[in-house]
Amino acid sequence: MKIRYLAMFVVVMLFASYIGYREFYSPLREEDGPIDYESKGIPVLMQDIVPKTTFEEVLSTYNKDASIDLPTYLPCGFEPVAAYTQNTEEYVGTSLFLYSKDGIDEVSCVELLIEVRPMANLPFDPKVTSGVFTTIGEYDVYYNEKASIGYEEYVEKYGETAILISLQKNNLNYMIRAEPSITLSEVLKIVESMSQ
Repeated sequence: MKIRYLAMFVVVMLFASYIGYREFYSPLREEDGPIDYESKGIPVLMQDIVPKTTFEEVLSTYNKDASIDLPTYLPCGFEPVAAYTQNTEEYVGTSLFLYSKDGIDEVSCVELLIEVRPMANLPFDPKVTSGVFTTIGEYDVYYNEKASIGYEEYVEKYGETAILISLQKNNLNYMIRAEPSITLSEVLKIVESMSQ
């Protein structure tokens, strides 16, 4: 009897793991609705799925209907270091742009990360998400100065929180994660430089 219950438990756990993996690693779509990033942390380590590339290569994968706006302002010393994308000729998916002042090119512990994905609305539900919902220029923005981060490498380097800002512009969502030594006013300047 105990073996039967144990077998059922294992099957249920495997199924739950598969659903969690599929939900966590599949591209999110507008019909999936708001994402509760506070419980999931920043999504997928894309560097484990697609090869590192340059900003120029990723930008060339966007067509005129999905052109993206990267920041014209960066805090002192920050430079583009790496990019990752799920984009193909047929599909515009998620792209990651990594900025560092120390040459860090790992998604899990880079100082400044911008994730860009097709999405019609902010991926946060004001009813269940703590943080600030506002506008910058004509664009919807969400930010949380103390968003929890689950990457072990990040936590060891910067602590358990980051500034997290989401900018919704032209059917693209820009999710910005900044380590705590970057101030909120600097991150808001980054967003303002993207929203002009």
